[in-house]
Amino acid sequence: MYFNPKSNMKSSLLYLFLLISFSSSAQSAREYLQTAVHAYGPWQSVQTFSYGLEGYRIAVAQGKTYKSGEKQHYFNTKTFDYSSNKAFEQNTNIFPGGWVFKFANMAIDTTFYSWDIDQNRGGKILNKGGAAQAKQIYNFRNNQIPYYRVQEINETTDSLVLLPKEGALTRIQRFPATGNPIVYTFDTTNKLISVDAPASKQRLVFSDYVSVNGFTNSATVTLFIDDALATEEKIKNWNYNFTPAQNQFNIPEGYTQTVRGAISVSEIAKDVFLIDNIGGDRNVLFVNMDEYIVVIEAPLSSETSKDILKRIKETIPGKPVKYVFATHFHSDHTGGLRQYAFEDAILLMAENTTAYVNDLLGGQQKDDFGKSGKKADIQTFRNMLELKDKNHHIIFYEVPNTHADGMALAYFPKEKIIYQGDLLSVPLDGSLPYSVNVIQEMQDFIQKNKITYNRMVGHHGLNNITPEMVKQILNNKKEVKY
Repeated sequence: MYFNPKSNMKSSLLYLFLLISFSSSAQSAREYLQTAVHAYGPWQSVQTFSYGLEGYRIAVAQGKTYKSGEKQHYFNTKTFDYSSNKAFEQNTNIFPGGWVFKFANMAIDTTFYSWDIDQNRGGKILNKGGAAQAKQIYNFRNNQIPYYRVQEINETTDSLVLLPKEGALTRIQRFPATGNPIVYTFDTTNKLISVDAPASKQRLVFSDYVSVNGFTNSATVTLFIDDALATEEKIKNWNYNFTPAQNQFNIPEGYTQTVRGAISVSEIAKDVFLIDNIGGDRNVLFVNMDEYIVVIEAPLSSETSKDILKRIKETIPGKPVKYVFATHFHSDHTGGLRQYAFEDAILLMAENTTAYVNDLLGGQQKDDFGKSGKKADIQTFRNMLELKDKNHHIIFYEVPNTHADGMALAYFPKEKIIYQGDLLSVPLDGSLPYSVNVIQEMQDFIQKNKITYNRMVGHHGLNNITPEMVKQILNNKKEVKY
């Protein structure tokens, strides 16, 4: 490494100059923030506080169609009781195909609890965590309530610099001990924050300020990533200094804390193997064909696929993985495809799945595939594709549905087994979810094509779903209210 003492001296002098400048201007930044905190009204007197929000997130690889700009709808309600150090939030998320998931998160002092309100995704499993997760609930308000955001900046021990004004805007730059500098923009006239813009190319924008009974709050909070809209939230129904219902902070009856099982490999039919508990509750199949191996689904990441491939090779040594099948394009189902491409497996999928997969493969990731310079081999089909040898038969069916374009399932006619991705998810504890559009669409397809099965393996949750369970679920109708 070449060392230039003159250059190093110049750098040191520049650093010293900046440090002196920061020190001389820090007091001015603090003074400005102290007045800005009071611009929001008497929030320092708040002991209890609640609000609701209606939001949209842009679905890049989670919507019905890849890169359609579809917006996923969600609703949140939050209650904070600082007098007893408790916080509660309910998150309602809506996904294509009729899926509505309602989760509760609660913090009591430094203990975190989470559960699935309708038992549709997590069943009656109670998740319990520690101080770090509890703190996230208390601090999440900072991203939606500008007063608490400004208060946090004012109380930080990081270096703060009051930058030159830009027209009617006042800017303060923050230098965290770790990470990139952050610039906060305020309206000079009313001292209300408008933009929180770290150097990570994320911008949090507070707008549409309203005042009620002396309290001022932003009614719209928008997040931009790389200048593209990521989320937009409308804050409403905010209330303060009330007596919260104490039963709101009770864990519901019937929920039990369950330890997630370790990843394991088991043979569920001759030459058909199940790997379960991947990432907590995901399932992958692989098939020992006569001359090669077929893997069904490639979730999450290259690292996940490395682990799965290691287990496959330990179970069936010396036989190549020739195919990996992806049920649909959603990123949590395709995130591991790059590792299979590195292993020279053929990526098998319905034609409408390739748009996202091609972008995924073209991404500049520092994984084995990215370092290798290899090109992926993709094989697509429409409607149906069969893989057969002397002893094995797999049929891949494309299923018309409202959850994801190109959704397909794998059927083993000899073993009477179906593997499907997001057409039906049953929680690990066997709690039966209520029926939604995409479940009925799957059932209609199965009946139309006269597919008979004894066992259905879901990618998420339970891996032994019976026809009787599906029948009960389809009869479990429910009017969804957000």
